[in-house]
Amino acid sequence: MRRSALFPCCALIVAVIILTGCISSQPPAPAAPTPHQTGSTTVPVTRTPATVAPASLPTTPVISMTPDVPASGASTPAPEPDPTDVSKITFLRYSDSDFSVDYPSTWTVTTSTYTPYYCKNEVDIERAYYRVCYEDELKSIGPFSFYPDDDLFKSPSRVVMMRSADGTLKFAAFTRDFLDHLTGNVIVVPSFAWVRDEFQKTYPDLYAINYVANYREFSTGNAMALSYDVIVPADHFPPAYTKEVIITVHHLHRFSFITDTENFTRYQNLRERMFSSIRTHDS
Repeated sequence: MRRSALFPCCALIVAVIILTGCISSQPPAPAAPTPHQTGSTTVPVTRTPATVAPASLPTTPVISMTPDVPASGASTPAPEPDPTDVSKITFLRYSDSDFSVDYPSTWTVTTSTYTPYYCKNEVDIERAYYRVCYEDELKSIGPFSFYPDDDLFKSPSRVVMMRSADGTLKFAAFTRDFLDHLTGNVIVVPSFAWVRDEFQKTYPDLYAINYVANYREFSTGNAMALSYDVIVPADHFPPAYTKEVIITVHHLHRFSFITDTENFTRYQNLRERMFSSIRTHDS
């Protein structure tokens, strides 16, 4: 009985061996991973397809441009003042429909217009109270007459400002147009009385005879002109300037080189160089 029972088993083993020999050329399939189990909790296994890294390509480096920031406490160097020797200055030529003039290449030029308005000076000598009209204009533009005169001039006026890099020097031009029906009929006789009136409007507490110097009258082309220097106490503005007035057929031109008392003499050659280069385009 036992032999007959073993025979089927032996036959089965032989059959399995023979079958295995027939497929031995194929590698056995890998066994599937078995989820790890702890206690009664089943942790699912997520099968993620393998990621194939792309072949690396040459890349262009990214360059970040960061502006230079001064270190804490570091100050920006102040602009250099203009040389006092005009031969060391490079000049440019400014020109518009009104006039042209030479100016240092390091200066900045701005143009604008000005519309006059009514104002009245208030002077009380006993209380030493002075309310000077157009104080803002005197500081931002220059020592000109900003009073309206609708019977003589058109509006607005034109302003050209030239400033040095260090802010200590300024050249200003203030041009007013005569009314059309007055073209060629306006007669202005240059005189010190006219200068005194201009001065008094700007400095109502001072006397022109004490502060106006180098007054002279001349002609440029067919136009009459005058010029003079002014140096006033430091608490007045502007403190020092040279002013030139030119009266043409159509325009009243006022030019001024403005600075402080210290630089007024120092830059005399530059002042003369710029004024000598002025050419009006309507004479």
